Amino acid sequence: MAESTRLSKILLLDCAGAILTFCLLVFVLPRFQSELGMPVRVLYFMALFPCLFVAYDLFSYFLFRSRWRQCLTGIAYANFMYCVVSAGMLVNHREQLTGLGWLYFVLEILVIGGIAKVELKVART
Repeated sequence: MAESTRLSKILLLDCAGAILTFCLLVFVLPRFQSELGMPVRVLYFMALFPCLFVAYDLFSYFLFRSRWRQCLTGIAYANFMYCVVSAGMLVNHREQLTGLGWLYFVLEILVIGGIAKVELKVART
């Protein structure tokens, strides 16, 4: 029982992180578009991913209690996919990005990639 509680807490933490990422992409970063250089339409596009991740985490938490390992593996790979999409956006908009924009998005990729790596490790143990 303790293991399933640990896995469920990780899903809720992932959900909280996805909510934070969504709020940053939709409400905060567009206000600083000129300082970051990333087009607002791209920020809104990127916000779709954490929105889907929140839904996935909540469905997993409430409906799939017997399959938390699989759910955690799924969100870990989804987080890795978000990192790849973010990196693609960096490359695609490299001409427009400022140093601060590069710093923010590279740090975001590192943090989310690190979280995904931990989620995958926990799901496999």
